[in-house]
Amino acid sequence: MAPEEIGKINKAEFGNIMTKRKAYLVTILPDVQSAPKEYTEKIGRYWQAVDDQISQLESKAGTVKRILVEGVIGRGADAELMLKQSTPSALRIIRSRTSSGAVLESYEDQELFEQMIDFGRCLQIGLISKSVSDMMVTKYQEIAEQRLNYQQKIVDEVVLENEALLLLGSNTQNTLPSDFEKFFISPPELDEISRWINENNKTLNSSNQEADQKSETKQSSEQKDSGLWTPGQGV
Repeated sequence: MAPEEIGKINKAEFGNIMTKRKAYLVTILPDVQSAPKEYTEKIGRYWQAVDDQISQLESKAGTVKRILVEGVIGRGADAELMLKQSTPSALRIIRSRTSSGAVLESYEDQELFEQMIDFGRCLQIGLISKSVSDMMVTKYQEIAEQRLNYQQKIVDEVVLENEALLLLGSNTQNTLPSDFEKFFISPPELDEISRWINENNKTLNSSNQEADQKSETKQSSEQKDSGLWTPGQGV
């Protein structure tokens, strides 16, 4: 079942939806360190628009009771801390709902998530041997399938009858059971940011590299100041 558009649902349909499990699906966009001001401002407007659309849905189809976020390990305060480090812009809409009784649940199995990240990194570097590359792709696909099955199980277990789920991620539809009513939160700001990212990928990549270099320089300086020897450091 494809996600429905908010404006095309009549009052009678909303009445039926109140008795079902439903999911409000949100595309999670990255916070980029040292990003241009223009991008930061667009991200702020995007999350405000997302918040407004979720609130509109909550008033008609049901208040959010469960929250799941792709890439976040743990639940409650632990999950909020990880989200604050990775995507702080999304945190406000989550905290406003957990303060009203919604529960931020654990959506990821840590081992599967870390394995998938590592296999993905290995494939990105470009492998010389086709047999090794094929083996890595096969393993990556196996881990991805295990992760998807795990997420499907979590969704089915934590969301009770009549409850509304807020699900943030990049591939949110595939983990939802067939009995869910699905609503895709898609404000115009989403397309605007997608176009901006496509046009400014070089700028964003440069900003990320600069931030990484600053972080590495700071860590190196701290290690020297501590007087501790680390691998690769001269003796």
